[in-house]
Parts: sequence; structure tokens; C-alpha cells
Amino acid sequence: MGRVLRTFLVTLLVLGLVVAVALGALVFGGTGLARNLAEAYVSNLTGRELVIEGSFEPVWGRRLDVTAENLRLTNADWAVDEQMLTISRLRVVLDLWTLVNRPLLLDAIEIDAARLKLEKHDTHGDNWDIFPPDDTDAPGLDLVIRQIRVDESTIRYEAPNFDRSLVISIDDLDQDLNAAGLLDTHLKGDINELPLEFSGELGPFDNLLAGTNIKFAVEGKLRNSVLLAQGEIDNLVNPRQPRLDLSVRSPDGGELTDKAPGSRDISSTTDLGMSWPQDVYSLSHVALPFPTDDPLYGPNPPEDDDTLHFGEIALRGERDLYKLPGDWLVRMRYNPFYDLLESRTLQWIDAAGR
Repeated sequence: MGRVLRTFLVTLLVLGLVVAVALGALVFGGTGLARNLAEAYVSNLTGRELVIEGSFEPVWGRRLDVTAENLRLTNADWAVDEQMLTISRLRVVLDLWTLVNRPLLLDAIEIDAARLKLEKHDTHGDNWDIFPPDDTDAPGLDLVIRQIRVDESTIRYEAPNFDRSLVISIDDLDQDLNAAGLLDTHLKGDINELPLEFSGELGPFDNLLAGTNIKFAVEGKLRNSVLLAQGEIDNLVNPRQPRLDLSVRSPDGGELTDKAPGSRDISSTTDLGMSWPQDVYSLSHVALPFPTDDPLYGPNPPEDDDTLHFGEIALRGERDLYKLPGDWLVRMRYNPFYDLLESRTLQWIDAAGR
């Protein structure tokens, strides 16, 4: 979801950046023309229509302070809902110096009553994939936000393999610098009607801007399940010795899975056309990595009588471990399913590398 968050924030950021482009229009044509240029710029950039139905007020200074009301960004033409994003009120405060001195610094973002709809489609892809690919490989962060306030907002995510929507409701989200120079974040809301609370610290802020020696500590609670994490990242671009301490406590996992989206029928049966050899009750502890044609542990004796061969030794369990007749406990040292395991493993590695 990191890419989703980036898309959402860039959408908000562009609204502030475009005002810089519209400075001349603001001087000669007032805020109405600046708003029209902002709508046109974002619409051309994303391929989706941005409409600002309410006020659009930029305030100039060392920082650019933009407030807009009643915004809506249209959805993909294949999507179910007409609007991908609606915001009742948006305020963005941009440090103009960071336009040339990376990373971009947003001093503040305020969002009231936002509705963000994320949809994944088997054929068309993702409705949030609206920006050109980022081919830059510059080190460090692209964007840092000092202060965040979000009230009464909702993020809804739908995918073909989900039997229900994933709905994240944000009652109140606040982030600001504390006395220790750390970004202090607090969130209250729910995920699919499960109460959610989150708090965390990240920084120090100067280290965050530099992308080095960043510490974090978070605590999240989803109904009765608790996640605690703390750690340190020595370098965001090239971490050498990152550290993470993680603890998860959940007294009843059912309360989470009952609300979680996903297919309820996740089991399947596949006929492999294979079976256990007769009279064999298990594989030997050495069998897993050896195929049937292994010269040492395979079932066929070597052509050379002087070659050591263990495959023909049918050990019948460990001595004194089972009080059963010996002919019940035949074990083999090669793996009759080796070819299947190898092919499935290679398929997984190939898919993961794409």
C-alpha cells in the first residue's frame, strides 16, 4: 500500500505545486483563473478530471498556503464509482525552498471528510495507477510531512479476490513534532468496524530529512490484538544494520479473520497423479533433497559394485522408538516427490522475481 499512499499524497501535493505555476495568472486574473489552471494541470497530469467546486485560496509567503473546498477527482472509466476521491476541505502548506532543495517538505496537510476509493481489476489493473512511472534513483525521501490532521475520512479498497471491501475509517489522525524533535502520530478509527488505535514516534526530524539514523516506535491496537514495534534504520537508501523489535499479541484471531476481506473458500484439491510407495510410512530425515536418481540414496544400485550406496537399505524406523512390528515402518532415503517440489519451487522463484 506504500504506492497507494504515495499516489494519494502526490495528488494533494500537485494541487499546491500548480499554484506556483499559476502565479502570473493569480496576479492578472485572480484566484478564479488560478483555480482553473490548477484543475487543468492535474487533469492533464493524471488523465482524470479534477474539479474544485468550492473556494480556492492560495496565500503567498516563505511558504505557500493553499486551501480548497469541495474537490473531486474522477475515477477510471472502468470503475464502478464515478469519483475516485472527494474532499470536503483541503489545506496544504508547502515549503517553497524544498522545490529546489530535496526532499519536498509539506509543513502541513489538513483534510476534512475525504472519501478515497481504491479498486483493483483483473484486466484493467489499479484505478490509482495514474502517474507516470518514477524513474529517478536519487537517494533519500521524496516527500516529508511535518504536520497532518485528518478528520472523518474513509478509504475503501476492493479487489477481485475479496468477498467484501476493506474499509478504513479515520475518525481522527494527528501528526506533529514533539519536544524531542520526533514526529508524533496518533490515529483513531476502525477497520471493517474493528476499533483501531495507533500511536507512534519517528525521527529525529532532521535525520528524517537526511535519510539517516532514523528511530521509530509504534503501538497499534485492533480491538483486542496489539502490535508493538521499535527499531532504527541507519540509512534509508542503503541500510546496512537496520534493527526491528516486533511483538504481536492476539487473544482471538477469529475476531480479525471474520471481518477481514478475502475468499472464504481458500482450500482446493489437485490430483498430482502420484502416491506413496507401498509399505512406506514416512520419508527418512535425509530424503528431502535427494531425487530418485541420486547415486548414493536412490533406489537403483550403482553399476560399479565398489560404489557406496545407501538407497537399498530399507531401515524400519529408529530402534526402540515405536513398539510396532518392523515391517510397518519401512522408510526410504530418497524423495519420490522431488521433481514436483523442484518444479513448484522454481515456479515460485520465477514469479517472485518478476
